[in-house]
Parts: sequence; structure tokens; C-alpha cells
Amino acid sequence: MAGVLRTPRPVPAVNMQAVKAVQAVPVNDEVAAILKGLKLDKTFFMSRLSDKPIKMLAPVAPPKAEDDQLERVERGNKRRETLRKRRSTMTVDKTRPAAGAADFDIYLNEAVMPVLAQALDALCRQLARMNEQGDHLDPKVRARFNPLTWLGQQLLRRHPKCSRTPRRATLYRSFRDWADWEKGRRELLRRRAEVETVFSGFVLRGCVSHETIPAVIAAVDDTLCLEGAIKNCVEVEAAATGDFSLLRDPTLSARRNTGRNRDGIVFEEFWYRLGTVIMRQDIVPYSLIMRGDEQRAKDAAEAAAWQQRLDQAEAERMEEEQEKRRLTS
Repeated sequence: MAGVLRTPRPVPAVNMQAVKAVQAVPVNDEVAAILKGLKLDKTFFMSRLSDKPIKMLAPVAPPKAEDDQLERVERGNKRRETLRKRRSTMTVDKTRPAAGAADFDIYLNEAVMPVLAQALDALCRQLARMNEQGDHLDPKVRARFNPLTWLGQQLLRRHPKCSRTPRRATLYRSFRDWADWEKGRRELLRRRAEVETVFSGFVLRGCVSHETIPAVIAAVDDTLCLEGAIKNCVEVEAAATGDFSLLRDPTLSARRNTGRNRDGIVFEEFWYRLGTVIMRQDIVPYSLIMRGDEQRAKDAAEAAAWQQRLDQAEAERMEEEQEKRRLTS
């Protein structure tokens, strides 16, 4: 009837429990479940590296200047014993493993470990599903199932060259980056001889003054063509003065007045400070070191070619002079 107001119908209440039940339905995303369960992060990567190579390359702490004579002698003996053991394990360069062989654990963690961990986890999940089905599973399917064949298929499907999903691409890229940083750490520690050569150029009266240390760091960076990775690192700058507070390691103590002379430091102390930062921080990736080696090789080739042109020009000049003497005589 026109003009008569009708009472609005009540709105039915929302069944929140039903909504929650619908939202709680798990999505069939086994890839996400595998990646979440395995926790394939940097901690996973670092925990599976061999500690032997890095221990062999770790710098030895020289004795502090304020130590008493007895403790200094004891530390010197321990240091000599450590160096003797290192030389015994690396006697001849021919028997010393190459960097690639020494860093084989990094290769395994980069190329094999993430793929194998996912494949093994997927295999365990498949076996669990088959056990849950019990007698409902077709006996023919159970008989045909071969764990090794299934694992091999999973390895192929999850291989970085075959896997094109964004999540796995990001995962494999992270493992490549972590491997690059770890190889760079070890390779930089292997460059001790080159660093010592640069350091020797600044030695005056048996040590390098504290004011000259920044110049030494810059010279090391320029010599290795590291594009400022060392000389622009605040942790390296602080550790060069003996301050390890930026490393946030309570086991490290300040080493401000160490070495033979309070006016400067010797190479052993400098290498310990620099090596300590390299051991605990991602300073230089391996790709940058290799790029620096290529640049150094290119510069050396250009310098050799320039010197060859100079020698050739000098030889031509000498021939011209000899020819003039012959004609005038």
C-alpha cells in the first residue's frame, strides 16, 4: 500500500566460524612448504661449509706490547708452532691444492646443496603421503615407485637451469651471492704476500706509523684493483686503529698499542687487524677480485707493449746514429 513504511528485514548474522574455516583451507603449495621448512638461508649455507680452509688462512694474533716477558715468549712459541704446522701441510706449491680444489665445499653448497635438500625433502613428503594412504593406495603404484628414480627426477626438475619459478630463481641467486662472498673472503686471505709487499713500501725504522695506515689500506685496494671495497669500508678503517667494536664480537679486545713500537705497527699486527675484519665481514666478493686480476693483467700487457715500443724506438734511433757515423767517417 502506497505511503506505508515497511519494517526492514533484519540482516542475517555472519557466521565467523565458517569464514575462518574457509580461510584456513591450506593451499596446495608444496614448493612454499619445502622452502619454509628447510630454511635455506645464509645460516644454512654457512653451517655446511668446511672450517678447515678458513682455519688454515686465519691470521695469528701477535703478542700485545703490554704483555710481560714470559707471556710474550709463550705466545711466540705458540705462534711459531702454528706456523710450523701450516708449513708442514703446505710444503711445496705442487702439493698445495689449488684454490678451486680448496674451495670445493663452497661449490657443493652453491650448486648441489640447495637442490639436493629440496629433492630429499620432497621425497620424504611423498613417502609420508604414501604411508598415509595405506591400503587405499593402488598396489601397482606402490610397486612401481622407485625412490632413487623419483629423487633423480626431482633433482632435474629443481636444477637451476630447469627451474624457472621466481622463488627458486631468487633462492639460487642468493646461494650464488653467498658463495661469491665466501670465496672472496678466502681468496683475499690468500693474498697475504701481495699485501705484505705493499706494506713493506711504507715501512720506516721497522714499522709503519699509525698516521700512514690509511694510505697503506688505500694502496692495497689500488694494487689489487678492488674499486674501493677495502679503503671505503668503515670496519676496516676502525680495525686498522685496533678498534674492533664495529664487529660486535665480545671475544675481540682493542689492540691500540701493540707491535714493536708504539709509534707504529709491524706487518704481523696489521695483517691480524685486516684479516680479522675479512674473517667476520663480507668485504670483497670473489668476482671483484677476479675482475681486479683481469684489470691488472690488462695494465701489465699495456705497460709491456708500451715498453716494447720504447725499446724499438730506441733501437731505431741507435741504428740511425750508427748510420750517420758511418757516412761521416
